[in-house]
Amino acid sequence: MSVDPVVALLAKQSKNRLQAMQRQVREQIESLQAQDEMIAQALAEKGEPRHNGHNGTTKPQGQANNKRDIFKRIIASRPDHAWLPAEVRAALVAEGIESNSPAIRVMLRRMGEAGDIARGPDGNGWKLASANGSTQEPLTEATSVGPGDVGGGEAP
Repeated sequence: MSVDPVVALLAKQSKNRLQAMQRQVREQIESLQAQDEMIAQALAEKGEPRHNGHNGTTKPQGQANNKRDIFKRIIASRPDHAWLPAEVRAALVAEGIESNSPAIRVMLRRMGEAGDIARGPDGNGWKLASANGSTQEPLTEATSVGPGDVGGGEAP
């Protein structure tokens, strides 16, 4: 029997309850890690050196760009597909890169804000910005209609 009273109290819970609690704690840890990453990025924008974890080591320069390049390469592998964060995560894992879903969503959103990628045609998933193939005419061409051109016919 465990000497720690907290462990002893937890041990009274069912196996299913303990597994559910563990999943919830892991989700909270992932969320906190994503929040920590966002705060570190905001600090970096203010000139504060980036740190990995709590050991004080600085993050190598260009690592964010390397991540972007990896994400772009993954998304470019299927240009007609609108990639969901879970699919990007699976592709990263297949390459031996471990990441969490909140961090992937943050990176995709930032890449979208930077214009590297864009939302899929139905608003779900992400594609390379150039892969969306917008066919909308420029506003100047679409609105350059003469007075007799209304309805596409000739003026009477």
